[in-house]
Amino acid sequence: NTDDGWFYELRYRDVILSPDGGYLLVMVPLPGPGAGFASPALVLAVHELEAGVTHLLPEYTNIHQIAFSPSSKRAYLLAADRKSVAVLALKSRKQLSVLLLPAAYSAIAVSPDGLHLIASNTPADDIERANAVQAGNTCVALDGRDRCRMTSVRLADDSVRSVSMTSPVLDIDFLQGGKKVAVVSNPAGAKEGTSNARITISDSHFEAQSTGAEQKFDRKLAAITTSHCGSELQVVGGGTLGLLSAVGCSNGWVELYDLNQHKLLASLPSNAPVSVSRNEKVAVVAAFTADLAAAPCTEPSKPTDPAAPAAPTQKKGADGTPNKPLKTAVAILNLATGSHSIVPWSNHEALPRLVISHHGEHVYAQSSNADGSEDKFSLIRTHNLSKKAVIGGSKRLDRAAWSEDGKLLYVLSNGALYRIPSGESVATHVDVPGSPELMDLRQQDDLLILAEATAPLFYLVDVQADDKVQSLHLFAK
Repeated sequence: NTDDGWFYELRYRDVILSPDGGYLLVMVPLPGPGAGFASPALVLAVHELEAGVTHLLPEYTNIHQIAFSPSSKRAYLLAADRKSVAVLALKSRKQLSVLLLPAAYSAIAVSPDGLHLIASNTPADDIERANAVQAGNTCVALDGRDRCRMTSVRLADDSVRSVSMTSPVLDIDFLQGGKKVAVVSNPAGAKEGTSNARITISDSHFEAQSTGAEQKFDRKLAAITTSHCGSELQVVGGGTLGLLSAVGCSNGWVELYDLNQHKLLASLPSNAPVSVSRNEKVAVVAAFTADLAAAPCTEPSKPTDPAAPAAPTQKKGADGTPNKPLKTAVAILNLATGSHSIVPWSNHEALPRLVISHHGEHVYAQSSNADGSEDKFSLIRTHNLSKKAVIGGSKRLDRAAWSEDGKLLYVLSNGALYRIPSGESVATHVDVPGSPELMDLRQQDDLLILAEATAPLFYLVDVQADDKVQSLHLFAK
């Protein structure tokens, strides 16, 4: 610190919007002793987007994570010690209660029906997910947290129930509107991300837990033992299908399961993140061509569809000899049938980033060489597997957000904002100040919120008023 203030090294991960788009929440740094603050801290600021009013709540410092009720009436604030959750009424900004947790947890999630809060030590992003997989089967993290334990809080009466798995919990997803949870873990003996994952399905309050502490929770329930390592689950098909991806796994496969029948429907060799269309009918994932060739994909046997696009033929050089296959490809998976198509992509060492449209008919893909050179940004049409280069200045897919109706895609590229109509290949530049790295769009489709990653500085873009921009700097005073 200095006489003028404290120095902070800030790094924000996301724009935190309430589900109804009414509130913007952010942790802001306190100024120095000259402003009356004896020690440095980050305190909660709640900004009402309609009224344009900011409320500073200094009683909430160094909050570890924020979750919301589905109605947006309440915010759940995981404390810095990660052993309690404050329940905040957003409209009145009054604390309603404090939920005491039996252990320290790094993540909380509220069920879609608003009836349960699940606390766990699941990874927060793909980097943490990869580290968790490589850490293997050790339940105790370096900081002492139990990676195999979960706690459910029934929000109607604050009753708490905790359970332990046989191996670390990597992901939790809700089913049936929140009545059930699907838990992804890797079984005993996991080493260097080479184990087979397990999907355990339970009610959201872990009522299946019975007496006998020596028996682990996942051994009491029927579970899906998968064919490969897995780290993240997306529940699709109205809760009947589970799409398991393998970020961080050395033997990574994307696998589609029938969660009711515990049956494998399709698989593709890839350890990249999976993107799913809003209507949950199409998924896309990037893969290395060599992996696809060495380990043939699994899909259900079916008669040939004469309307289906033909597989791309291998191009030939001037001398008539086949060209070498491109290093990477984009796999398009039909979630209704389990069938897939492969689109050759590029010779870049890195897999492309993918963004899929609401109805799955368009995919935007972008990749670069390891040194950042030779950016490639293209539109892929899934009905005929055609590719068309995106023009207009946008070179990267650093962040992307679809409008609620799916007609517009907003893209952040090297700190600049672009707009692309769905299915088109021309990116139009939108003037915004600064170099924002984070982005979200209100569900009302009226306000695009951009943010710097190193300061609580926001740019509110009114997309219904010729992209008029308002800067919003939230700070403690």
